[in-house]
Amino acid sequence: MNIPEFWAKDPIMRLVDPRSPEDESPVYQLTPNLVGKFIDFREDPTILRRLHREHAVACALRREGVSVPFPLGIFQVELPVQFPYGSGPGSKYPAFVMEYIEGPTLYKGIIHPSEKFDLVQSLADKELTKARRLGFIPFDLGASNVIWSEVQQKVYLIDFYRWKRKTSSAGISK
Repeated sequence: MNIPEFWAKDPIMRLVDPRSPEDESPVYQLTPNLVGKFIDFREDPTILRRLHREHAVACALRREGVSVPFPLGIFQVELPVQFPYGSGPGSKYPAFVMEYIEGPTLYKGIIHPSEKFDLVQSLADKELTKARRLGFIPFDLGASNVIWSEVQQKVYLIDFYRWKRKTSSAGISK
C-alpha cells in the first residue's frame, strides 16, 4: 500500500500523552495544529488496517456531526526521536494524522470547579448518544478518550479503531 509522506516545516514532534512503554499507539504533536497517532506495523503489516479503520470511523462520525478532531489522513511521518519500538531517529512510520485539540482528557485532566466537570461529562454523554444513534458501537471508550477544550467549551471523542457500526439488524460491520 502506498502511503503519502507527511511534511512540515519546523515540525514539533512532542509526545502528547506520555503513557506506559507497552502502549502500542503513541500520539505525537507534529505541528501547532496537527497530531499523529503511530503504530509499529513492521512485524504485522495487517495492523496498518487499524489506522485506516480509525480514520474511516473518525471521518464518518465527523460527517454525521459528532465532535471529533478533524481527520486529515494516513501518512508516513519521519520521527527525529527514538520511537518506542526500536528504530532510531529518522525512521518513517505510518500515522493517522488529525487536528490537535488543546486540553485535558477526562482521565488525566483536572477540571474545576466540579460543576464544570459535570458539564463536560454531560457534553461527552451527548456526543456518545449521537454516535450510538448513528449506529456506532463504542468499544474501549473511557475517560482517556474524551478531550475537553476549554477555549471552545467543547468535548471531542478520540480513539475509534475498535468501534463498530451496525450495518443492518442482522449484523455489525467489522
